[in-house]
Amino acid sequence: MKKRFLSMILALVLVCSLFVPVTVHAETTVPTYTVLVLDTSGQHQFYSGNTRIYTADSAVNEVKTAACNFSEALLRLNHNHNVAVVSYKGSATTVSNFTQDSDKLLSAIRNISTNGDESVNVASGLDRANQLLSAVKDKNAVMNVIVFTTGLTNTGASSSSGLYDSSVPGSDWYNRSTKIKLYCYANAAIKSAQVLHEYANVYSVGLFETWDNMPSAGQEIVTFFKMFTEDLANPLENYSPVYNKNDLDYAFAEICNDIIDNPFNDVNYQKYYFDAVFWAGEEGITTGTNLNTFNPNEICTREQMVTFLWRKMGQPAPQDTDTAFTDLQPGRFSYDAILWAEEQGITNGTSPTTFSPARIVTREQVVTFLWRVDGMPEPESVITKFTDVKPYAFSYPAILWAQEEGITNGTSATTFEPEAPCTRAQIITFMYRYYVDE
Repeated sequence: MKKRFLSMILALVLVCSLFVPVTVHAETTVPTYTVLVLDTSGQHQFYSGNTRIYTADSAVNEVKTAACNFSEALLRLNHNHNVAVVSYKGSATTVSNFTQDSDKLLSAIRNISTNGDESVNVASGLDRANQLLSAVKDKNAVMNVIVFTTGLTNTGASSSSGLYDSSVPGSDWYNRSTKIKLYCYANAAIKSAQVLHEYANVYSVGLFETWDNMPSAGQEIVTFFKMFTEDLANPLENYSPVYNKNDLDYAFAEICNDIIDNPFNDVNYQKYYFDAVFWAGEEGITTGTNLNTFNPNEICTREQMVTFLWRKMGQPAPQDTDTAFTDLQPGRFSYDAILWAEEQGITNGTSPTTFSPARIVTREQVVTFLWRVDGMPEPESVITKFTDVKPYAFSYPAILWAQEEGITNGTSATTFEPEAPCTRAQIITFMYRYYVDE
């Protein structure tokens, strides 16, 4: 009785992980306009303690690389997206007007230089963004501004008031008995950002020169910004320092998630399976395991894999309602999917009388299922680069085929790990590469 109860609980968990009502839509009919405002001044040096992390040039190069990844993801995920780039120093220039041409946009970003005026005027960049967005005729369009700065500091002299001094570009602050200077956005920048905030979503990411003793009063300067970065040492509200490339890429990726309304906090465009997860949601193959997580590393079962395939094929009704598999009972969520897969020759079960629906599905089984869906074509080669795949294995031709078709690159240059459990991310990626990315 206890075993039967546990089986029922397992089945319920599997159903929940397959049927959570979340759908991610990368495409939208509403046009979207996004302006990247990039700090390209050449006056900053970046330290953590006594260790220099970036020079000005290398900091800007990191911002440019992250901006390229970000722009490419936006345009790839939403064909109705338009992106423009503004570079600001003492004044601002439009590096690229709104475009949907990814190659053109990335080329423009890569050609940005730190040469020239080393003064910094964030307001000029925001004003230029306002000009670009104000020229958009469709006022129902979604509009975004993302500001990337490479020069926030908090060292130097301060005033006794503890409030922002609008007459000093490098603003003075006072925090108890400690004198602190917070080099941040001037009042003009605040006004410019507030104008944008009337009709656009405004985000900010910064490469900080230092972070020690950041005054709480600094929050008044950036409350109009939404900052997405990894939590580091005691970040204040609306503030998060970005010290390295991984953090910067993460910040861009989180902003992208917000713009495209991605509910999954464990999936972003840095992950190899990102496009596959979106595709699987749109195809009705699988969404998340709950409202905010996809659980990419969760291990899948044989019945889940077959159900994914069945859904991709439109959930066809099996011709027969009986099966030789004694471990499969009518009413199970995967019943029709497994009957269909058996009829199509996609699965032969784990024995003549068992399918083992709740058994973990392996990487070689997943690839073999897909190979059978494709009609079991003969691979062109008879030798694989994977040293852990043996010619006598049942999955050998399937893995050769999958390798040739670009469905799998293995777990390393020489290994496939055929008997390793297959995760949700791996399964969806295999399917995406087979059905879409050919």
